[in-house]
Amino acid sequence: MRAGLLRASRERRLSESELAYQVSRFEDDWECVGIIAVTEPLVRRAGALAERFGLRGYDSVHLAAAEQVFTDVASEAKFRFAVFDTSLIEAARALGIAVN
Repeated sequence: MRAGLLRASRERRLSESELAYQVSRFEDDWECVGIIAVTEPLVRRAGALAERFGLRGYDSVHLAAAEQVFTDVASEAKFRFAVFDTSLIEAARALGIAVN
C-alpha cells in the first residue's frame, strides 16, 4: 500500500500533504487488516497466476492472497481487492474478484 501511495505521489496524483494524510490513515487502519500467511501453496498459486496473466512476482503473490480471501468469503459481497496496477486489476477481474 505504501509503495502504491508513493507511486501516486511520484506521478503527481497525490500532493505531499495528501500522501502524508493517506500514509497516516493506512497506518491507523493497519490493525483492522487481515494478514494472509505466505505458504507454499500460496506461492505455487502465485506462480501459476504469474504465468497466466504475465504478472510480476509480488503482484502474483498479492493476487493469490486476494483470491484465497475471496474464495473464503465468497458469500460476502463486501470483499474488494485494493489495487492500483492496471494488469493486476485486469487479472483480478478475470478471476471474478471485485476491485477498488
